[in-house]
Amino acid sequence: PLEAFRRQLLHIYVPWFTAEARPTAAPKKAPTDLPLKGRHSVLTSVHKYLGKLSQTIRQIHAQGEIVLQIPDLDLELEVNVLLNSPEIVERLEQCVMNWQTQITTIMEEQQSNQPEAPGPIAEIELWRDRASV
Repeated sequence: PLEAFRRQLLHIYVPWFTAEARPTAAPKKAPTDLPLKGRHSVLTSVHKYLGKLSQTIRQIHAQGEIVLQIPDLDLELEVNVLLNSPEIVERLEQCVMNWQTQITTIMEEQQSNQPEAPGPIAEIELWRDRASV
């Protein structure tokens, strides 16, 4: 439901408010009777809300996804003893490789994210989202 609402705002209402006054045969009127400053204010608020909505949707989807597993090992022993145990070293190496894969995946996802809308507010929200991961 939230994603559908976000898409509706982004693909229906934002274009509707940004529509220029032009004669059309369609009975639905764009809000061109609003002063330009009023439309700008509404659009700014909508873009800000879209950013918050997108952030909330990502947080809902991301809950529980980023978990770096730690192996259940007794690491209280001396370092030399741990290094001489091939089983412990192998398990720790496997753990680090898993972490690397998870971190690489998350970073690639973050780098592919784009601002939800044009303008500085959407860009700020994008960087807030990146910082929250």
